[in-house]
Amino acid sequence: PLAQALDILQSENNIFLGHLLPTISSLILHLKRIKEQSNKCRPLAEALLRGIHHRFDSYFESREMFVATSYLPEFKIRLFNSEQREKARKYLLEEVTSMDDGLDSPEIESSKGNSSFFCSEPSSEDTPDDEVNRFLAD
Repeated sequence: PLAQALDILQSENNIFLGHLLPTISSLILHLKRIKEQSNKCRPLAEALLRGIHHRFDSYFESREMFVATSYLPEFKIRLFNSEQREKARKYLLEEVTSMDDGLDSPEIESSKGNSSFFCSEPSSEDTPDDEVNRFLAD
């Protein structure tokens, strides 16, 4: 499992900051299973787990890491425990809200130009919370 985790993180294609937490989480789970199932590998698994926790525990408290992972469609918040999911949802909502503040600028309004020509049913305004919930539900 360690070699697989390293291969994933050292890949040159399709690797993003958001891959770090899921990869480390999966590696920890694999090492815990090895520790429980193998007497011969237990000391190695324990040493690796200590090293991983020492090096990466702070990343599991990082807002940036939660947001980066949550924005990746392949992970979103699925790999987080319930406490981490709430934290990630809160961080995403804050990010969307802060991005939403700059969307009503004059440049954007004038670029809509011909869009008023196309008729459609008036839509209710989605709140940032609605957007985050819809994104995470997919």
